Amino acid sequence: MLLKYLRTQIENRVKNWLLRLTSSPLLGYLPPFVPYESGRNTYMIPVAAHPEGRRVSHDFPVPPKELWLGYGTTAQVYLEAGRHHVNRMLQITEGSGWSLPADARVMDFGCGAGRMARWLVEKVPDGEIWGTDISAPHITWCQQNLTPPIHFVTTTTMPHLPFEDNSFDFIYAGSVFSHLDDLADAWLLELRRIARPSSRIFITIMDQTSISLFSQDKWKNFWLSWYVLAHREYRTYLSAQFSKFTIGRALQAQVFYNRDELARKLTRWFTVHSVVPEAYAFQTALVLEKNRDE
Repeated sequence: MLLKYLRTQIENRVKNWLLRLTSSPLLGYLPPFVPYESGRNTYMIPVAAHPEGRRVSHDFPVPPKELWLGYGTTAQVYLEAGRHHVNRMLQITEGSGWSLPADARVMDFGCGAGRMARWLVEKVPDGEIWGTDISAPHITWCQQNLTPPIHFVTTTTMPHLPFEDNSFDFIYAGSVFSHLDDLADAWLLELRRIARPSSRIFITIMDQTSISLFSQDKWKNFWLSWYVLAHREYRTYLSAQFSKFTIGRALQAQVFYNRDELARKLTRWFTVHSVVPEAYAFQTALVLEKNRDE
């Protein structure tokens, strides 16, 4: 009986310790990126076949399901989601009075396993596409399977990208700034740095519209609705005059903006060409052009 009691006490203490550890905001700040084969002390990447001249999106392999990031339960749904988001993005961008040139240099910021980048290959036949992500497993798969024609590089959570000033004609970030808390401004300025004059930057955010959609039938059973509602601060923040708030921190952050406040803030650095709710599922899209340096 005594041993059973002691074992129970130890188990409860361990559970409470783990709960405190995993809920600590410091936990999210530990890794600057997600390593490849993080559970191993060594790893090897085999030589991959890199067929030249591959320019048709349907010819690319489909990544394993563990790299889908929740975009679909089947390969068909995953691929179609990527194509739909690309078409919708370009439709919104063209609506702002700008079209993607055939020779454009394009950046997919937070590319995952190339879900969207693969559908841009045919749209910039004379251009160049880059994908960046903090997840080395995703980038490694992309380098093994989507290069050429797309180029990929693993980056970190720190606001720096390994490209020269004025490098890209089009930069997009689907569901990235919805997860950047303290360093969002620095990242916006980094994207501004590498954007060419007269280029476009397409970003998506969660805002008042996203919040209202969570209570509607289409989204109320979505995991994110449950996640944010489980935090008592969520309803407190909603009743306040918020400019921005986050549920979770760093790598676990779910960030919500007052889109009017954000648009006003961005005018210091960008021309805001359009703000379109429900452009990327429940997220709002903003199309930006960097202001010319004085």
